[in-house]
Amino acid sequence: MSSECSVPSSFWETINLHTHTYHCRHATGTPSDYCACLTPITAQVIGFSDHAPFPDDRYHNSRMFWGDLESYLWEIGQAKKEFPQLRILSGLEVEWRPEMGRDFYLNEYLGRYHLDYLIGSAHFSAFEPERRHLFCYYDTSHAQIRRGFVDQTLDTIASGVFSCLAHTDAYLGNHPEKYPDIESGLREIVQAAREYDLPLELNANGKRTHRSYPYKPFWDMVREAKLRVVIASDAHHPGELYDEALAATVQLARDWELPICNGELADQLLAAADRP
Repeated sequence: MSSECSVPSSFWETINLHTHTYHCRHATGTPSDYCACLTPITAQVIGFSDHAPFPDDRYHNSRMFWGDLESYLWEIGQAKKEFPQLRILSGLEVEWRPEMGRDFYLNEYLGRYHLDYLIGSAHFSAFEPERRHLFCYYDTSHAQIRRGFVDQTLDTIASGVFSCLAHTDAYLGNHPEKYPDIESGLREIVQAAREYDLPLELNANGKRTHRSYPYKPFWDMVREAKLRVVIASDAHHPGELYDEALAATVQLARDWELPICNGELADQLLAAADRP
């Protein structure tokens, strides 16, 4: 994709809450680099949500180290000073680890570090976390791994600490139609998201990387359940913030008649961030 930034066509498309910087060690660009892409646009909101570190540096091969969290937040603070015309939010994309306990997420990420929001995501297997299975790229032909993903996602939703759930359909691999248990697992996730009123993310990285998501049967379930949907670029480079992949994903949302809540969610997070 080009490193140049394009201008989105409508206001709510200027709200992107899923953005990665070089801190996660598999992306490029600083917060200021991303904000520079937004200067031609009016009334925009950007949220940074790099992959969260843990005190034990688990998943460090593709995450920032715990000791880097303060510098990540400092750089977001610098971007706020450089670009006062923007509304900039600080967040993290986080794996749910039940052994850490709910209070860790509330007291550390949202308390001690004053993050504005957390995005929940399930990249790693619940049944064998020490093997660090990366669901988005690992072999999903194993039924145990697929079940592990569903269980991990259900626990993530039930934790109640996240503002939305990222790329639920990203783990499907390239041939989801091969596995009869996938539909039932996705339906469990939709039912849980409805119970906890948690928005689900329509993620542009599937289009960007030519993979099997967004997966229409899943989003049909989401629409039927009347769940709220957040469209996100999941940019790993400033040039991906408003690229062709996001435009194609936006068009899917329109074609599939999904209820987009980018503006609603951003308003909630900004209101909370503005409270003393």
